[in-house]
Amino acid sequence: MSGKFDIKQLFMADRITEREDHLVVNEMFCRTLHIDMLPEQILFGWLNKISYMEGVTMSVTLHPYLPEEASKKVDSERVKLGAELIVAQKQGNTRRMDVLAVKENFYRHLLREINLHNTNIMSASVIINVIAPSIKELNRKCDKIQDYMGATKLTPLYLRQLDGLRSLLPGTKINVEHMDVTVGNAACLSPLINMNVSHPQGIYFGENLYSQSPCFIDLFIGQPRLSGPHAFVTGMTRVGKSFTLKGIFARSLAIGRKVAVIDPEGEYKGLCKEFERESEYIRLHPGMEVSFNPFDIEAEEDDDRGEYLDIAAKVDDISSLISAMVTTQSGEKLSVEEMSALSSHIKAEYEKRGIDASPGSIHEYGGRETQDGMTVGISKKEMPTFSSLTESFKGDNEKLYNILTQYCKGGPLGFFDGQTALDLKAKSLIVFDLLPLRNETSKMFAMHVLLSWLWENYVKKERTVQKHLGVDEAWLMMMHPYTAQFLSQIARRGAKYNTSLIAASQSFREFTSEEGIVFLNQCDSKFFLKMQPSDAEQLGRIFNLSPELVRTISMFTPGQGVLRLGHESGLVRFKGFSFEEHFLRSDPGAVQMR
Repeated sequence: MSGKFDIKQLFMADRITEREDHLVVNEMFCRTLHIDMLPEQILFGWLNKISYMEGVTMSVTLHPYLPEEASKKVDSERVKLGAELIVAQKQGNTRRMDVLAVKENFYRHLLREINLHNTNIMSASVIINVIAPSIKELNRKCDKIQDYMGATKLTPLYLRQLDGLRSLLPGTKINVEHMDVTVGNAACLSPLINMNVSHPQGIYFGENLYSQSPCFIDLFIGQPRLSGPHAFVTGMTRVGKSFTLKGIFARSLAIGRKVAVIDPEGEYKGLCKEFERESEYIRLHPGMEVSFNPFDIEAEEDDDRGEYLDIAAKVDDISSLISAMVTTQSGEKLSVEEMSALSSHIKAEYEKRGIDASPGSIHEYGGRETQDGMTVGISKKEMPTFSSLTESFKGDNEKLYNILTQYCKGGPLGFFDGQTALDLKAKSLIVFDLLPLRNETSKMFAMHVLLSWLWENYVKKERTVQKHLGVDEAWLMMMHPYTAQFLSQIARRGAKYNTSLIAASQSFREFTSEEGIVFLNQCDSKFFLKMQPSDAEQLGRIFNLSPELVRTISMFTPGQGVLRLGHESGLVRFKGFSFEEHFLRSDPGAVQMR
């Protein structure tokens, strides 16, 4: 028995069966491949697609030559090419002459640079190890790698598979053919993909899929990691979209941030119960008491103008919303004259109350009788309402009068006709449940009004507080170009007020419109969960994803996805803790009602 012992044997699996061109390691199949010849010109990221594949490990070995050795090798190759060029010239082989002349010139230039000590050449070997659960899958993976490599030939290490497996361990060498490459080509042999993605701070998001290393995200981390605080989450039904959002919101609340959520499908009630003392749960339905007035307005802040009331923007917001609703409901568009009349009447409603660009004009001094009693000191004026606007058209424009009556109390969309009755400033979590609104048009209307109200009463009022504004099923906002543009406006202006807009959608195709792509470009953080193959292909075209990654997206299991944080990307699994499960899972009652 030999007394020699190789410590590397400690790292090798116990059950290894070596075959001619592969190994059986426990119950997995493994093959080691060697690149026989490298191309003369290698670009950065040449091996990226291969290193990204699951079950593939690569070993690149580089040994630099001494300058004298390098000079002799290159000069020898130059002389050989020169001789072949002379033969080709004598034979009149013009095609070969052109190829050889280019190569000879390249080596002549390289020799000069080596002699000047500006560059060097290296000896390189590339070993690729592939693992699969079956021999069929192993052959499929190896064929795919060969397809990626093109004309570059890959050869299994015949009868040396065990040596090939050992070569992946640090400090191990095997006797394979080495190729001479320039320093530039040697640098390009290193894969450029960082498989892990994470921020150095923030909330726990989950784990990187292959390394199982933790992933943290901080949407407010700023430059250079993120250019903005907004995020987009998409995936087909039942793959973890709302689960992920609830996890982000719960963990954000735990570190002191505020959260407001527009919930079209009634899935966030459990989250409110978990944070019961600091939350407000509001269920919208046609017969509810009015609590939110879309005509509310708060001061904007501008570096040049200071604080001011943007009456023109509010007038445009309300008139455009009404126009969008008319188009969505009837297919007709308001005429230019009707839009002008609508805008004029809305503006006049503010003027009647003495409200202009001055921030102080929304307040009045002294006692004022309201439905709740008498106010004392400074109080906020009552804002215009849908009823007051509708009444202004009575006897003046019957068409607009009839259109606006549906937004008044008693009408099908009259649940926003009145003065704001809730002060939610003290609440850390606000959830608006829209499930009782049964049709998509009503939900789109409610989402727009609530976003507008939140902008005035939630975003503007607490400018120094970091807060998330969540919009689930955001595809509803893509039903009309104006509501889609409005969502983009919230994103564009929100960062200035410390607001992170997080939109989620089970349908991606609505975001392939021009307005949708504009919004996606404003979201510097994205999480792509499992999608239908057709949606994944559209996603791949928009974000220039590789075909392999597109196929991977359509095969994810729930919770797995591609996480993009600015310029960083990785495959990540969102993870919920056991103590979160009861409020992260979709409410069974809501699911049954859907």
